[in-house]
Amino acid sequence: MTVALQIDGLFKRFGEQQVLDGFSLQVARGEVVGLLGPNGCGKSTVLNIICQLLKADAGQVQLMGQSISEQSAHARARIGYCAQESALYPDLFPQENIQFFARLYGVPAAQRNARVAELMERFSLVPYAATRSGLLSGGWQQRLSLAVALVHRPELLVLDEPMSALDEAGIRVFERLLG
Repeated sequence: MTVALQIDGLFKRFGEQQVLDGFSLQVARGEVVGLLGPNGCGKSTVLNIICQLLKADAGQVQLMGQSISEQSAHARARIGYCAQESALYPDLFPQENIQFFARLYGVPAAQRNARVAELMERFSLVPYAATRSGLLSGGWQQRLSLAVALVHRPELLVLDEPMSALDEAGIRVFERLLG
């Protein structure tokens, strides 16, 4: 078994609130893991620490055997993240959002247009190519967010409430992605 993600003893406190108290997890390469629990139990906090959007008070996170804190920018390039709240630019068209994030993640220029077209097709976004992203329904924005998270072919995909705004067709697309 190749370990993709190793989390050991994460602690995180926000003021007086202890959110994580020694959280540990091991995820094998190719494995799909869901974090379940009530609101406020620390699920999103764990995901934000993995993606280096938050810093743990204590503990360690390793991606493919290397500490994410030691490979900071390199680690971020290996992770695809789809946040619970949209990180899309509402005034851009879907393909422009994907194109922007492709540049941001360093997808080579020679591959960028093909990758954008592939993701537009894969997530059934082509009919919405002329619609500004901010005008898409929540479900279509979520599909676009998933496409953006995958644009650079990440080794680890982190999804925070990935199906919250999806309709049945969107859920099927998501299930095919994970299948």
